[in-house]
Amino acid sequence: MSRRRYGYFECDDCGRCWESAHVYCDEFDEAEYEQDCEECGAACLPDRVEPLICSECKLVDCICTDEDLEKKRNVDPDKPHMKELCHKCQSGDPCTE
Repeated sequence: MSRRRYGYFECDDCGRCWESAHVYCDEFDEAEYEQDCEECGAACLPDRVEPLICSECKLVDCICTDEDLEKKRNVDPDKPHMKELCHKCQSGDPCTE
């Protein structure tokens, strides 16, 4: 079962850096899906991943209610998930609906 993590990326081809709250890892915290670089299109795995920390309760193992979670963890609500760059979404198993 995949675990959602927060990832830090740097493209090996063009050097662009970005972060994503949509990194899915195996039980060893190895990323299972790549994301394409928005600048050059190269497929990249994150350089580093860490657990998502709830912005409401500040815990990794969140104790918030469903209502609290509507505020989204580590996510800017005005910034949509870029499905066209996400290999998990492209695989037919979308990160978000």
